Amino acid sequence: RAHDAFTNSIYTLESNPQTEIEGVTIVPFQPTGDATYAKNLQSIFLKDPTIVLAADVPDTASADAISRFASEGRVYLGLSAPDSFSAMDRWLSLNSDRDRAIDTLCAVTAQRLVRMLCPTCKTPFQPDEGTLRRLNLPISKNIQAFKANTLPILDKKGNKIVCPDCGGSGFRGRTGIFEVLVLNDDLRKAIRAKANQTQLKDIARKARMILLVEHGIRKFAAGITAIH
Repeated sequence: RAHDAFTNSIYTLESNPQTEIEGVTIVPFQPTGDATYAKNLQSIFLKDPTIVLAADVPDTASADAISRFASEGRVYLGLSAPDSFSAMDRWLSLNSDRDRAIDTLCAVTAQRLVRMLCPTCKTPFQPDEGTLRRLNLPISKNIQAFKANTLPILDKKGNKIVCPDCGGSGFRGRTGIFEVLVLNDDLRKAIRAKANQTQLKDIARKARMILLVEHGIRKFAAGITAIH
């Protein structure tokens, strides 16, 4: 959605494509014969695309190919990791040229899907002091939180009914929580100096980075999701 598929040449390389997108060339990866992920990437890069989505980075050859292309083009890549700092560590460790990997990396986003409370039957409650302390929320403030409804719903006549919007599950739909690590000059300098994750996190926090768990707490405090 951020890139016009009709003015850009956009390719994806995916082992298990889930959908078709108008204007985007989706290349399914099938590891047969001497075909490797890195060779498939190189084939795509030779077509001079504007934007490439690499759904995985299985080895150093693939990481190096991506870093070389990212010096001139734009690549979105997927990695499995618990948070953005761990994903960055894994990405840098995959590259044979660490400096090039640092220079071409713009940002890392960690994301999780969480269930949304049903807006029709969610139940308000006041979190106890222990919960507020655990979530680092102000104890003195009266926070109106919500949780999934576990009690029968009554209609206007007092008859028990199942919630028509969630079928009695207490949840309806999902939403994302995100953690975005943007690489600035201070972070790049610290990474080159081999700073540890705690030091890197301190630098990112000074730039007002919001952690994944904090974004989840905000969604809880806004009555969008539950904490249990």
